[in-house]
Amino acid sequence: MEKLSEAAIQEKLTDHPNWKLVNGKWIQRKYRFKEYLNGIEFVENVAHLSEKMNHHPFISIDFEPPTTKVAGFLRYSSYRRKD
Repeated sequence: MEKLSEAAIQEKLTDHPNWKLVNGKWIQRKYRFKEYLNGIEFVENVAHLSEKMNHHPFISIDFEPPTTKVAGFLRYSSYRRKD
């Protein structure tokens, strides 16, 4: 598989406006929750799905405001062109 160009990635992200390209190698989305434990529950759900797909994103959890950031490294992401 060949890595997509930044322009091609940006084009694909137009269908996913909440996701952003970061430093040319990550796609990232932030999720905000009213309660901290709702963010923890969300991360647990992401962890289970990730394990099933054998694709493990980087996850960061902030306390104030409760925010969960999920990022995937493009080298392993679905934003690659298949031969």
